[in-house]
Amino acid sequence: MVVSLRRVVYRTVYYIHVYYVHVYYAVLSIDYGLIKRRIPFTVNNPERTRHDRYVLADNYLAYWFHFVLPNRSALEQGQASYVWHETIVPQLSAYMGTRFESLCRQFIRLNPTRWTHPVPELGVWWNIANELDIVGHDHQRVVLAAEATWTNSPVGTDVLQTLRRRVALLPDVDPACQLVLFSRSGFTSALQAIHDPIVTLVSLDDMYSV
Repeated sequence: MVVSLRRVVYRTVYYIHVYYVHVYYAVLSIDYGLIKRRIPFTVNNPERTRHDRYVLADNYLAYWFHFVLPNRSALEQGQASYVWHETIVPQLSAYMGTRFESLCRQFIRLNPTRWTHPVPELGVWWNIANELDIVGHDHQRVVLAAEATWTNSPVGTDVLQTLRRRVALLPDVDPACQLVLFSRSGFTSALQAIHDPIVTLVSLDDMYSV
């Protein structure tokens, strides 16, 4: 009787917890657009999978939680300059990587004529050891894969090699799958010397000029 009662209590608490998590997620994502659920495009049943990630979609909140909240005490004491130089500047490039990825996704959507194949869907993919920022697919067939890099150094051939290796892990890749490298700081001469029709290099200047 005691075991049965414990099970009833456990299941009741569990379902109440799950219910409210779904309610809060619906409000934050659908009503306010503050968070986003990410699922690898290869997942067959996205509604039921636990192979997901939740990210802040609102840029203001993302910045506030990443930089302001952890340093709130120092900021309230008027140490804004210290927080900026000692905390924010060293982490800014890593933080901007995710924001830059979002800009690259918008660039792909807004410039459909730049790509060799229509890209009706943009998704993500990851496994235990690998991750792809941007995967363009047409009915699950991979037609574009991109890497967005926000660093102070030009992107080199090593990034292209990593992208090729990760794309090779995907199912149903089109033979002419376009490989796109986005870079804040341009590209090395060695990478620019590669003449491959499926490789496209897009710098920050290129994105501004459109």
